[in-house]
Amino acid sequence: MASGFNDLIDSTMNFVKEQFGQTGQPSVNVFWDYLTLLQNRGFAMSNDFTEFTSRVLEAMIDYQKATASTSGMETQLIEITQVMLDFIKDSKGTGNWNDFMSQLADRQIQLTDEYTQYIKRVIEAVHTVYSYQIW
Repeated sequence: MASGFNDLIDSTMNFVKEQFGQTGQPSVNVFWDYLTLLQNRGFAMSNDFTEFTSRVLEAMIDYQKATASTSGMETQLIEITQVMLDFIKDSKGTGNWNDFMSQLADRQIQLTDEYTQYIKRVIEAVHTVYSYQIW
């Protein structure tokens, strides 16, 4: 159960990084390329699953765009991204938003309202995917 979910999260984050690494922007066919990747990785592509995973992709793309446009904060953003991914995986996508914010506070990381909203969208989208009954 957890390995499929972790594979989905890792695949999505790596896909987004690869998309931005090539051109700085996702490709025109980003959603089709993403769905093809998931299908090739063995995920059953129902309409619900496609919709839920597309929300995760959109949220991660928005987060990536925000981080790519920020200079001088690369180290902090890498740490925030790692905390977010660890939180998502450790909580299996069901973690409480306040718990995540506590983890950032424990590391003395403060976010602007803009980044807080991007990260919250990613976590909410992942929560929706995790609640889908395939895991």
